[in-house]
Amino acid sequence: MACSILGVRLLGHEVRTVVNKIVVEYTLKARARVWMAPEQNPTNHVLLRCVNRDLRLPLKNQLQLQRANYHQGPCAVAAAAAATALTPRAPLEVLQWLHQVGCGWYQETCGIAASGGHLHVQWARANGCPWDVLTCSSAARGGHLAVLQWAPAHGCPWRKEICSDAEGGGHLAVLRWARGNGCPWDTETCTSAARSGHLDVLQWARTNGCPWNEVTCSAAARSGHLSVLQWARAHGCPWNDETCNEAAGMGHLAVLQWGRENGGLGSVKICRNAASSGHLHLLQWARSNGCSWDEGTCSNAAGGGHLAMLQWARANGCPWDEDTCSFAAEGGHLDWARANGCPWDSEVCDRAAAFGHMELLQWAHANGCPWGDDTISYAEEGDNWETARWARADDCPEPCESS
Repeated sequence: MACSILGVRLLGHEVRTVVNKIVVEYTLKARARVWMAPEQNPTNHVLLRCVNRDLRLPLKNQLQLQRANYHQGPCAVAAAAAATALTPRAPLEVLQWLHQVGCGWYQETCGIAASGGHLHVQWARANGCPWDVLTCSSAARGGHLAVLQWAPAHGCPWRKEICSDAEGGGHLAVLRWARGNGCPWDTETCTSAARSGHLDVLQWARTNGCPWNEVTCSAAARSGHLSVLQWARAHGCPWNDETCNEAAGMGHLAVLQWGRENGGLGSVKICRNAASSGHLHLLQWARSNGCSWDEGTCSNAAGGGHLAMLQWARANGCPWDEDTCSFAAEGGHLDWARANGCPWDSEVCDRAAAFGHMELLQWAHANGCPWGDDTISYAEEGDNWETARWARADDCPEPCESS
């Protein structure tokens, strides 16, 4: 172990910086396979010590790292490859060193390296690292043509979504190469370009016969790419209610306005989606421009915890029902809903139990909300054991045994 730690200290500053990124950036994202605990695995202990001591991480990060190492740390070699993606100039030495001190290969290592455009994948493959379709897909998404050309030529499998991967990243050169080498495409290819706002790539795809459908327009609207939506419609792309519905849900008022002005109808989901996301200004515009609403507007506002939205909707005549209270059990403001006459039912207790809101459950039951048949089951399934014990002690009915 001492030799391994010394090896870390002998690494240059740039390498130590990469090792920092290895364990912090990637481990804490929990792209995970379980390691052994540090006392069982000297390599893990080395990594923890080199990061905590040599790289002088803040205490908060040290504690996060310790928890990740015990519970959900990924293979360190996969993490090293992730660092090469995060740091374009990261040296191959990091990957080699981690492999040398005993870190095993991980299935996604090649894919992660490919996502950074690094031909480190060549060294990894030469040293026994497995790969799969993620390698080519990651290279395509990252626009790394050299990696994409090398990998299939050396036996790496690829999937039919390569064109969508390339187009979603806006990588026209990669898309051209993929099509020239027999990679199929479908409507998802145009959808990916529209979703990412890459109009030039979408235009090339359509010029070369790529199909599209209504999802192309709704994807552009959801991401707020008005110019893409306008071009698509001008060139005959079909659309449906989801274009305006998606724009509303993401708060893209300009897209919604253009859609409504140009024949896009939408549905009650315009108001529902705006309420879910808390976009009050958009809901107000929608209502003043003839968009319909229903009880789902209030329940979605309650579920999102958007009290001002809920209050405005009710003040302006939006209907509600028991779902508003049951959603409020998750999002908050149940007391306001009840004080203003909103009906409730046993689902309030079920939701409060499922999400571990014991004080809310106690308040609801004390104020006359009926128990649900599955209140205790929901509490236990959510690992809310204290809530389950309290409910059982307060005569909540036991769940029925399934036959």
